[in-house]
Formats: sequence, C-alpha cells, structure tokens
Amino acid sequence: MSNNQISLLKFNYKTNVRGHTKYVPYSILNSDKTIPESMVKNNINIPANCLLFSDLIPFSENDYSKHYSTFLKSLVSISEFSTIFKGKLSKKYGNKKINRKEAFEDNIHEHNLLLLTQLIFKFGSPFYLSNDENPYTIIKMKEAVKPRYVNKSITWKKNKFRLYEYDIFLKLTDKVPGNVSNKDRKHSECEDIKYTLDANIYNMMSEYAPTDGMKEYYKQEYDDHLNTGEPIIEKKNTPKLYSKRGGTYKQRSKIMRKTRKTLIK
Repeated sequence: MSNNQISLLKFNYKTNVRGHTKYVPYSILNSDKTIPESMVKNNINIPANCLLFSDLIPFSENDYSKHYSTFLKSLVSISEFSTIFKGKLSKKYGNKKINRKEAFEDNIHEHNLLLLTQLIFKFGSPFYLSNDENPYTIIKMKEAVKPRYVNKSITWKKNKFRLYEYDIFLKLTDKVPGNVSNKDRKHSECEDIKYTLDANIYNMMSEYAPTDGMKEYYKQEYDDHLNTGEPIIEKKNTPKLYSKRGGTYKQRSKIMRKTRKTLIK
C-alpha cells in the first residue's frame, strides 16, 4: 500500500470553558491522558496533532476497536491503521482499483469525518484541557464543522499526504464522566435552541431592519452573539486530595508528626 492512499485529519477545537474559547490543536491526549505522550509528540510517521484518515473508502464503527483507548491509538499508529485499512480494502473492494476523484465526489471524506467526530467526541466522554487536571465531560460536539483545508496535498518527511483540517466547538460540563445524565443533555439542547433562535433573530434584523443604522446595529449583535452567545462555564480548580479520616493529607501528616513528638516526650 502506497503512502498516499492514507490521508491525515486535523481538528482544532474551542470550548465553552473560560480561557479555552479560542481554537487550539486537538490530540488524542485530550481524550485519554493514559496514552503515552510519545505516540503523539514523538511520532515519526505523522505530523504532531494529526490523525490517520481515509478519504478513499467508507469506514464504519465496527472497523475500529470498541475499547476507547485502543480506538484512539489506532488513529495515530501507522501500523494499526494500515491493518484496518488493508482489511477493509480487501474485504470490500478486492483487487478493484479505487478512483480518488470519484471517492472525493462521493464525499467519502465527509462520511468518515462524521463517523470519527461521533466516536471521538461522543456524549459522556472525558476531555482533558490539561493533563494535570481532572477531566471535563463532553455534552456535545456542535454539528457545524468549519473546514480550513480539504484535500490539501502536503509533504512530511518525504511522504505525501492529503490533509483535511477542521475547526470544531466542544460543549463541556464540569461534571466528571459518569455523573452526566440525560437530564444534562436535555438542558444543553434547550440552551442550544435559545442560542439558535437568538442568532436567527439578530441575523434577520440585520437584513430587514427599517434603517441602515439598525441594520448595522443588529449585524454587530449577530457577530458578537456568534462569539459570546454560548453560556461560558468557569474553569474548575483541581480539588485537594482527602484522606479517609477527614482533612487533607498535608494536615493529617502534620497532626501525626505532633503526636509522635508527644509520645517521645
């Protein structure tokens, strides 16, 4: 299998958490901090913060591991992804040659993009804004995916790839994974409806307001709303560790040292 049969996918994400509302590159370490950093930061096969991707053949959920961490690793391991790709190619197409132009016109890349966003950023999944902090939990990845590059040819370490790069918005909650319920999902959906209705109103008024001054006013309101209309949550502090007997470990250690001194006397 030639190198140019495999493409690359890159996500840039922003969130509704204060201090994290501007686009930054996504890596699988954001989804699972137990994955070795070397798989991402010192990967000799693909550029940093990129995922392995197919724009030639449509993938399905069953093609990937059901284990979340193993699935994520397969997106950056050239050997694992090649095995999946070859198996899919042989089973579905045999020796038939795939026309890249036809695959692109059939929107294979969009199909696989949607699949990966659903698997990586699914409801209830953990999301680490920092590897030394507790995770947030994904409520929703917004459906609107803004493309930066689609089918762009790049060369990396003398290998040619096609790059697909997209901006996404992740709606997070500061509840820990496992404590998020369907009630949280419904509350989020209500917020999304209000956000959309407000945006539509501002947009409509910017076009049909009776005066140019009002049109300009609502156009500015619309632009501001797109950037700040989403409810922002405050960044949570990492809680201190507590002992089973109560009090922080630091406090417990201090008490134990005092107790030992008293006994020695």
